[in-house]
Order: sequence, then C-alpha cells, then structure tokens
Amino acid sequence: MIKFTVVLAVILGLFNSDTDDKKEVIKTLTHETEAFCNKEFELWESFWFQEQTSYKSYFRNQQFIEYDGWKEIRKFAEDYFSENPNPESIPEESKDYEITIRDNLAWVKYQVKDSVRGNKKEYRRLIKIDGEWKISYMSTVYK
Repeated sequence: MIKFTVVLAVILGLFNSDTDDKKEVIKTLTHETEAFCNKEFELWESFWFQEQTSYKSYFRNQQFIEYDGWKEIRKFAEDYFSENPNPESIPEESKDYEITIRDNLAWVKYQVKDSVRGNKKEYRRLIKIDGEWKISYMSTVYK
C-alpha cells in the first residue's frame, strides 16, 4: 500500500507540474501580447529569449517576413513602437492552446481572433530559464 501511495504521489506531482507549466506558458504568451499592444517595450522584451537563435516571422497576403536573431526582433519592435506609438486593442485570448512540454522546452499552437490585424494562427516555442518561460520562436500565419 505504501508503494502504491508513493507511486500515485509521484504521478500526481508530475501531472500538477505539467499543468502548472502550461498555465505559466499561457501567462507568458498573454502578458507578452498585452505588453506589445500597450507599447511597453521593456516589459515586452522581458518575455523574450534574447539570443541569436530567437526567431520571429509573419506570413500574410502572400508575403513572408522574418526576423532572425534577437537583434533583428528587437529592432523590428523598436521601429514598430516608434511608428505606432498609440496602444492597440488586445486580441481576444485563445481558448484552444495546444501545448507540448518536454523538460525546459514548450511548443505551442493556437488561433487568435484579432480585430486589428485579422484572424491568425500562432506557433510559439518557449524555453524555461531560471524558472521563467521565455519566447524563443514566433511564427504568425494570417488567415
């Protein structure tokens, strides 16, 4: 009976850990989007993995745009915030997150209803560093 209790506790602990990580991943994505729409540059960049391996891309109206590495991503945001200084409406939060977590990596796919830019599908990869989830990859496909 003790062995069963220990095994059950371990399994439940792993499940709760995965559930907690998924909640934290969603929180990171939500707060990053809010910071971007509110034009809070320092807060926005705090949600990103600021390394050369980070990547961001958009596919819209048969156009593909990519930012390869943190320097390009950061420059894009600086320019965008400078050219569009007013806060924007925050897209409706997704209810259909598909999340896979393995160790310190998370892969996420979800759809967003965005009244400003149009409906889109987002693909994100996050890495957990010192207990915090950071976005390292973002690809947006507009419908």
